[in-house]
Amino acid sequence: MIPKILTRAFLVSVAMFAAILLIAPLVMIVVLSFNDSSFLGLPVTAWTTRWFENLFSSEKWLGSAGHSVRIALLVTLLATVLGTLGALSL
Repeated sequence: MIPKILTRAFLVSVAMFAAILLIAPLVMIVVLSFNDSSFLGLPVTAWTTRWFENLFSSEKWLGSAGHSVRIALLVTLLATVLGTLGALSL
């Protein structure tokens, strides 16, 4: 029989490992987005917000982001309605 403390420690370590695997790429992308280089890469040569300036000053990017937000809101509303109807029918 495995002691309960070892089972809990194992589950916590697996959960922490999974969290690191999910969060580490996001952290790297955020850090690399401030790189002055035209390509993603390490080491960071200089720190800049040039890419964010390009993003927020471009009508194409803002239009695309607006469409994405509208679609996300519509899909969220549809999923909520269908999920609620499905739960009530149980």
